[in-house]
Amino acid sequence: AVLSSIGGVGSAAGRVAVGLLDRQCPQVSSTVLVCAASLLSVVAMVLFLCPVAPGSVAVSLSIAYFVAQFAYGVTWAAAIMAVRLAFPPRVVGTVYSCLFTAGIVASLVINLALFAPHYDAVGRSQGRARGCAGAECYRPTLIVVAVANAVGAVAGAGFHAVWMRRQRAAGLGAQHLDSDDDEDVVP
Repeated sequence: AVLSSIGGVGSAAGRVAVGLLDRQCPQVSSTVLVCAASLLSVVAMVLFLCPVAPGSVAVSLSIAYFVAQFAYGVTWAAAIMAVRLAFPPRVVGTVYSCLFTAGIVASLVINLALFAPHYDAVGRSQGRARGCAGAECYRPTLIVVAVANAVGAVAGAGFHAVWMRRQRAAGLGAQHLDSDDDEDVVP
């Protein structure tokens, strides 16, 4: 129950942070947040792998979980903002739905294809009929997720660079959004 509460607060804080940043610093393109969200996720995975409070596993896990959920909130807030910038209004909902569905599918693939088989195999090697104990149960999954997010950060940086180059070429600011004009969108 405590981790669920921490997760809810972290996700909400991430979404609020993006909203505040957007309002307080309109010169910052929301496309850069796509990269930042992935980097925050990498930080969260590192925190899971390298506890920050070695004497207290519960505190270390709580901090890592908060950062992971904060990154999740930033991810979805930045995603809708970037989609609104890059796509014509008539397809924003469809694109966002595809992104949301991709997140669900990715969770299923990671959990069913990677995490569960490894967790069960390590548990059996420990002589356990059910469950698994220790960092070796989840370390490979966290590493895969960290690497995937690092690749996502690079892709996000590429998206941001292309977006900014197109905006500069068109003589527009970082956050130009004109819902009546589909000519400024990324094809």
